[in-house]
Amino acid sequence: MGISTDGVAITPYLHSWAYDQTKSTKKNGYIAFFNGKKTEVHADTSYEAQRLAAHYFRTKKTSAVTVVLAEKNNQEVIQSTQ
Repeated sequence: MGISTDGVAITPYLHSWAYDQTKSTKKNGYIAFFNGKKTEVHADTSYEAQRLAAHYFRTKKTSAVTVVLAEKNNQEVIQSTQ
């Protein structure tokens, strides 16, 4: 599949519009995880981010992709376990 060790896509196909969206068009930034791989996507909802990441990882099971909110309205989000 054309993924480098840091999770950045190498092939031109994977650098399509879905993954290179500008921050000004989508409100939230998410980090997506699947089978030990991770990527960053920008979407308005977590469901949309999950679907984009599933397409990026080329899996039909969107439920197997975990997304975590990392940025909201261009502000970093800090996750707390308290």
